[in-house]
Amino acid sequence: MSPGDGALFRQDVSLHFVLWGCLHVYQRMIAKAEDVCLFLTQPGEMVGQLAVLTGEPLIFTIKANRDCTFLKISKSDFYE
Repeated sequence: MSPGDGALFRQDVSLHFVLWGCLHVYQRMIAKAEDVCLFLTQPGEMVGQLAVLTGEPLIFTIKANRDCTFLKISKSDFYE
């Protein structure tokens, strides 16, 4: 994924495992008009685990602000 592509996932139910680069995880705060960066995922880290376990869509927006390589595993693939 290259920077400038916008949000990668919003309302998604899948697990994202960072292989190279990093993903920025944002959430819209009630009192703010913009998303706030909560954390960065580095190589070897995952995001979306709770969404896969519960089946609920992500409450976060995930973006790659630089080139990034990651593995996306859908909920159905995770449980196979």
